Amino acid sequence: MSQPTILISFPFVEGGGAWHIPLGGACVEALKGLGFNVGMFNPVVEARRGFGWKMLERSAVLGGRLIGRSKADTKSRLPWLEEAQRFDGLIAKAHALRPDYLLVISTFTYPQRVLEALRQEAGVKKTIGWCVEGPTWIGKPNREAELYDHYFCIHRSGITNPKIRYLPALGFDASAYSRLEGQAKMHDLVFVGREKKRRVEWLMPLRELSLKVYGPEWGHTPLAAHQVSEGVFGHELNLLYNQAKIVLNVSAWENGGTGGSALNLRIFDVPATGSLLLTDYAPGIEEYLEPDKEVVVAHSPAEMRDKALYYLAHDAERERIARAGWEKVRQLETYPQKMRRLLEACNIPLPG
Repeated sequence: MSQPTILISFPFVEGGGAWHIPLGGACVEALKGLGFNVGMFNPVVEARRGFGWKMLERSAVLGGRLIGRSKADTKSRLPWLEEAQRFDGLIAKAHALRPDYLLVISTFTYPQRVLEALRQEAGVKKTIGWCVEGPTWIGKPNREAELYDHYFCIHRSGITNPKIRYLPALGFDASAYSRLEGQAKMHDLVFVGREKKRRVEWLMPLRELSLKVYGPEWGHTPLAAHQVSEGVFGHELNLLYNQAKIVLNVSAWENGGTGGSALNLRIFDVPATGSLLLTDYAPGIEEYLEPDKEVVVAHSPAEMRDKALYYLAHDAERERIARAGWEKVRQLETYPQKMRRLLEACNIPLPG
């Protein structure tokens, strides 16, 4: 039996390597470990936009409406725009690789005509979508799920399509995040992530403290003076977490009407390094870590500031919670286990 191939669409590296999310790489390595040949497609492309492109786009959209096409459909067909380049790139990759399966880990998604082309022209047997965006994402997973053979989502908020299975992105990845012995706690408060309006609002009450921010686009915010760099990755990120007394987490998403935000990867990543995670509350966190015993949660920016001050002043309590979180997260689901669960739900057998 030949080795089956899975093609994964995910923004593995953005900005020429300046920023990336490790989720895609963890899934690639997990699937390789399970015996699959894995191809990678990065949907982040540079749009080749010349002078006057906006006027041409508007004219094309108007013409599309005259023949009954939506704005989104027309834009997806304009060859000089980023979306069309992305669609063509995925099709070309599939033609070259001839994968058995396609796994699209959003944020970038594809219309029905592209997925059908992959099935009919490139021999893709099953298409799998996995929405890893929060509850307010414009991608509308309830509708998008109908385009795929199987579809998963990292949250339950607003999900009404019975086809969608719940599959959180959280996973224990010991190869990326681990406790390093003998590291001094050199940083009081650390936040790592891209600037978002909600994050600015939550971190503003901490600006008078020893706050350090790592990530892009903070330069135009009131927290610009706290920005250390445009990002930190790999071993350096693991080392930074190890050397922090408290690592802050603020989700970019509002979890509409549920009083919190969707769970993101830091919920596992930070405790895995043995440092204390202070996070905004997210519904479902109790399924993994016990609040204020294995992780510290805050329900408002003011509460986050109060708890930061408290745990900076109480070393023993801080380290006790950090230790409990480290012990707990090492027992939780790994990415090979997660990918095995996804494959079983899609009735895809393991090689051999």
